[in-house]
Amino acid sequence: MVRDQGIPTLPEVGQNANEANTFVLEFPVKAPQGSIFKNDLSAIEQLEYWKTVKLNFTEHNPSATISVGEEEWVAVVAWISENWDIIGGLSFLPRESHVYRLAPYEAIDKKTYEALMKRFPQIDYSKLVIYERTDETEQAKELACAGGTCEIV
Repeated sequence: MVRDQGIPTLPEVGQNANEANTFVLEFPVKAPQGSIFKNDLSAIEQLEYWKTVKLNFTEHNPSATISVGEEEWVAVVAWISENWDIIGGLSFLPRESHVYRLAPYEAIDKKTYEALMKRFPQIDYSKLVIYERTDETEQAKELACAGGTCEIV
């Protein structure tokens, strides 16, 4: 639906546009005033923040993409080794000069943001009914398991 309305889409890495079954959408996003950016924190500071969230605020593995500077890789490997028993949900990308296509939250300058917003289309959600022809809320039933018991949903 959003692709048909002009939202920029790219096929997932490893898929071509003609045969893709997964697309990545591009939305220009303005960071709120006072935001902390990935380049404001070292890789270890990012990992320690993730660890705080993991240990104090969740019961699962919160996901995070850690931006690692060229000089930080050895320290990151040591941190991973020291915290191996709690590791899960982490991915790592080079902070500078990475070539990862479709990287999350790519930084853009104000001029680029304003140009993208100027041509970004309004989404008409009333058209959703044209695309959603079946009830997608009643997908496959799954078992919800916790604490040695499973609830049949």
